[in-house]
Amino acid sequence: IQHNIITDRTVIDVMAFTLNALSIDDEDKKIFEEYASRFIGEYDWIFYVTPSGVKLEDNDVRTTDADYLLIIDNTIRFLCSNNLHKIRNFGIISGTNEDRLKQIRSSLNL
Repeated sequence: IQHNIITDRTVIDVMAFTLNALSIDDEDKKIFEEYASRFIGEYDWIFYVTPSGVKLEDNDVRTTDADYLLIIDNTIRFLCSNNLHKIRNFGIISGTNEDRLKQIRSSLNL
């Protein structure tokens, strides 16, 4: 077990992208979701970060397809809601990057 690890992605993100992948069949998606959801409780905190407040930037790596990103965001919110009973601590973060950092620090008592 490692302590004091902060990541910008969780298993919920992986689940959302997997569930929306066109190259994965529905049965495999279901199996993956059931398996991956077991790890949600391993996080001390999960923050849902709203996409509003930060401009979408084209960095040649991330997609800039707003419709696809909305689908992913809706899936993340759905997965968080459906798995809330497994999440130890949950927060919703919004605003500018500076605002978000303040909210996280406040939640973590940093």
